[in-house]
Amino acid sequence: MSTEIYTGFKFVMTELSGIVAAMDQVKGHIEELQRKRYLTAYACLLASTLDRSRQAIAAGRTEGMVTGRPGSLVHRAIQKRQAHVRATRERDPAVDLEVVLTCWYSRHLGEVVGCVFGEFSEPVLKLLRDTGVATDYAYWTGVESDEDVPPQEWAQRKAVWAEVQNRKAGMGFQFRFDGEKASYPFQWDELVPHLPDLEFRARELAEPALFQRWYDALADKREDKEDIWQLHSQFRRRLRDDPAAKEQLADEIAKLKPLLLTAEELDKARVCPQLLVSPIED
Repeated sequence: MSTEIYTGFKFVMTELSGIVAAMDQVKGHIEELQRKRYLTAYACLLASTLDRSRQAIAAGRTEGMVTGRPGSLVHRAIQKRQAHVRATRERDPAVDLEVVLTCWYSRHLGEVVGCVFGEFSEPVLKLLRDTGVATDYAYWTGVESDEDVPPQEWAQRKAVWAEVQNRKAGMGFQFRFDGEKASYPFQWDELVPHLPDLEFRARELAEPALFQRWYDALADKREDKEDIWQLHSQFRRRLRDDPAAKEQLADEIAKLKPLLLTAEELDKARVCPQLLVSPIED
């Protein structure tokens, strides 16, 4: 068996009507998870947009900036990224809120099993377990020796998932949660817990600035992507191991912190038209 089923589960009820009723009860909890992920994505992108914009203005690098309301631009940027995910199926974990539970009736087991598909499948799987809707029914190669699960249990799981995989497409059914409600209007107090702290925000600005200065000062370098990637890894090691580099980073963070807005200031700034580094990718 080549496919590894990390997020497999088994419903505790066997009748379809009972499963549908249980999923109706769980729906609100899944939507709550989606809402929290949207708010986190929005809060992080809002803070990053305003932070980078203030850094650019302070450095006199305003070319290419746009005028707009940060909150509106951030919302549109997330929508655009989500549309790209739907069109291409490329990964973008921060904004991909869709959750799909694909289920099958196992003749071998006489019960309904399923898999959680999504960028935050583990929290959803935990939710199914915690609410008593399902139990874990994962399978993956190489863990049959796990002492918590008897060998015969692994053998049965392997047989069940092999049965599922050998069926023709369309034999299963799905519960799909698209996450559209997650972006409904919110009060600022709802967003505040999801904002990154000031230290993190300053560091997110400081490290790229230090890397650029360090890179520009190198005498022997190429400009291809592979070389830049290797040099960035070298730079990260310096930040981790070199006391002088650590001190430079601390100084840069201290210098940038006064530029950054507090949570209260971010709330006011998000609705005011201003010069911005656009969060919307071309």
